[in-house]
Amino acid sequence: MASPPPSRLLFLSDLALLAPGEKVRFLGCVEEYQVSTGTLVLQHHYPSSSAIPTARVNIDHVLETLKSTEVLQVGAWVNVIGYVTAGEGEPPARSSRKAGDAPRQSHVQAIVLWSAGSLNLDEYEKAVEQRKALETNSAPLG
Repeated sequence: MASPPPSRLLFLSDLALLAPGEKVRFLGCVEEYQVSTGTLVLQHHYPSSSAIPTARVNIDHVLETLKSTEVLQVGAWVNVIGYVTAGEGEPPARSSRKAGDAPRQSHVQAIVLWSAGSLNLDEYEKAVEQRKALETNSAPLG
């Protein structure tokens, strides 16, 4: 029996570079919870030299499993595992996008959502950068 694909740990700003269907894990700060659509609007201003990227995360599938509404509060930092989706009325992400391009709003269907709890944001950002560097250096040739 095949196991599900692993998620890729990324920055929220990296989501705009991915095609729909990619399984991702990222951290974001709740800017808004839209009850009518079951959508969390998340941001993480990293890298700080870029415009603030936004992810619209549909939480319909995980809403009943949340242990606390703390994760829905503005200012809460949350971890998300989910699948990149095409936004309603938006063309799918193009692989030709480059990291320096102006970020667009990304869309994700959450399959797991939990509070980041007590978080040292600087340490988290360093750890993700190190992991991404390792993945880039160990990518298979070809």
